Amino acid sequence: MSLRNELRSAENNSAPLKTYNWQTWYKHVQQGAKAINNASGDVLVYLSGLGYGTWITPVFTQTALTPGKEIFDKAAFAGFSNKLVLEIHNYEKTVGSCATP
Repeated sequence: MSLRNELRSAENNSAPLKTYNWQTWYKHVQQGAKAINNASGDVLVYLSGLGYGTWITPVFTQTALTPGKEIFDKAAFAGFSNKLVLEIHNYEKTVGSCATP
């Protein structure tokens, strides 16, 4: 089950734009993943990154989840960390292929 598909910035609304970051993402991903696992422990939990689901680098490179300093830790998903799936894809019309920078 995917928590949220293609997370996008709210570029025309400054209030949610302030919370569009990795620190907020991590807080809500933990809450959502725990809720899904509690409801059905047999499903995989897909974690989509930011920027239309194209950017999840801080998760697997173990860098700070900005603007905070916390690092993604599978221990935060105790009992079901082996059911997490990192999802990345790209439907942006301006990108021709995954190799396009």
